[in-house]
Amino acid sequence: MKAWGKILQAICEEAREREIDLYIVEADEKLNFYGNPLKEFCREELFGAEDVKVFKSVKENLSEEMEGRGYVVLISPMNLWADIYEYNKPKFKNPTDPKKPFGVSFDRFRIGFFDEKQKAADFMLKVAKRLRDKFNLHLHVFYT
Repeated sequence: MKAWGKILQAICEEAREREIDLYIVEADEKLNFYGNPLKEFCREELFGAEDVKVFKSVKENLSEEMEGRGYVVLISPMNLWADIYEYNKPKFKNPTDPKKPFGVSFDRFRIGFFDEKQKAADFMLKVAKRLRDKFNLHLHVFYT
């Protein structure tokens, strides 16, 4: 399906248009965040690559320790949904990785950090529209 690359492409394009700096992030059990700037993953060869290749490229390159803040978006490229939450109230613990229960997995990754929930929601709704218009993919965005 190559959903990882398509979602990554839509996120990269939207971030570039809005001129905002985002990160792909993960967190350990103590909510210490690690990641790298999104722009490092905004490469043509990843946009059209198989899901496994994109996942591995992302997973292997999240080393920079960073301060969590604001809001994070949890995205499932396999199930086509995104959930917005406060960075210090993480959702969907990964039971297979006790060292990084909020890490990147084949079916989930996180982007951050947004200062306001509404900014995150607006961003993700535009990403969803871009995915629908460009790739006929329907990303469902949740925020409560």
